[in-house]
Amino acid sequence: MIDLEESRACITVAIVSANQLVRIGLHSVLRARQHIQLVGIAASAREAEEVVTQHQPQVLLIEWRDGCETLKLVQTIKASAPSTQLIALSGVNDGMHIQAALSAGIHGFVLNIQPPAVLVATIEHVARGATGMGMAESSRTGHTFSPRAKGIGHVVFSSRAGAGLEELTKREREIITLIGEGLSNKAIADRLCISSTTVRHHLTSIFDKLGVTTRQKLLICAYRRGLVEVQAFASPASIDL
Repeated sequence: MIDLEESRACITVAIVSANQLVRIGLHSVLRARQHIQLVGIAASAREAEEVVTQHQPQVLLIEWRDGCETLKLVQTIKASAPSTQLIALSGVNDGMHIQAALSAGIHGFVLNIQPPAVLVATIEHVARGATGMGMAESSRTGHTFSPRAKGIGHVVFSSRAGAGLEELTKREREIITLIGEGLSNKAIADRLCISSTTVRHHLTSIFDKLGVTTRQKLLICAYRRGLVEVQAFASPASIDL
């Protein structure tokens, strides 16, 4: 376990991963953000509990692994430090991991193929929930932040999302399927023999109908509603966000 020097950062974050390379990589990403204070790094559930007890971070990043230890850690943290928001990190091919994380009540989810900017944005988003923000915003915007909804908390979906499924066109469903395969806008355009501009127009329509604002939220929404199968996701070198 590594305790890091305190700073005047706005958001306190801790990391737990059994993989040393993952810990080093996350440390490198987060230390470059002046508004994020990394207060601890843990290699096991026991060390993670110690870090959370000592530092009470606003956000805990958990490399999601199948098994009882990870689920027990989530339950322990949610009981002992309810103000700490939990973000799971996992691969797009780990369908069972994603399902377990959502069922456990994880507050945010980041796929390991996504760029560091997505991780930072997710940390910022769930941290606003940790400080009591977001709920008031939801009453003004019509967004839902319920941590009980399908096990996801602070992942924003519009109240229109349910009705949006019926509004999707055949082409839009095709595009969602291809996004589920990890294809970029250009790759989707090539596959469907349309222009990248047309793909962007379709994505704008899809986002509006499903009430999401990023591909990450679209993937989660599509998985939850059976539009794509997580097990079928590819692992591309990059994804447009």
